[in-house]
Amino acid sequence: MAWTLNSLKLEYTKSMEEGSLPFLECGKCGHRFYYPRVTCPSCGSSVLEIRRSSGRGKVFSYTWFRTKDGRDYVYAVVEMEEGFRVYGNVEGKVDFDSPVSAEFRKVGDGVVPIFVSLNGEG
Repeated sequence: MAWTLNSLKLEYTKSMEEGSLPFLECGKCGHRFYYPRVTCPSCGSSVLEIRRSSGRGKVFSYTWFRTKDGRDYVYAVVEMEEGFRVYGNVEGKVDFDSPVSAEFRKVGDGVVPIFVSLNGEG
């Protein structure tokens, strides 16, 4: 199916509202990626299918920062079980290769994925 950027964004929003992390898979080369775009970044094909991730992955890389009011935040690159990577906030104790799971939160007018550490410690 040939997508427009707007139709992809609508499908991504619908998927996250239903509690699933969407990703795209190229029908030509099989490359999987998260960021919505109308052509495959690997081969340039426009034959793309939206898939739904298990929501499970592991921390590939991360950084943390503290706000002026003392709150800590972790921002990470998460490698999903399906092989694509996505950026996002992580709640809980993390390290490299820490298992995480996606949850979805309403922020403003949209829904965003937040990753929760499965290490068991907050």
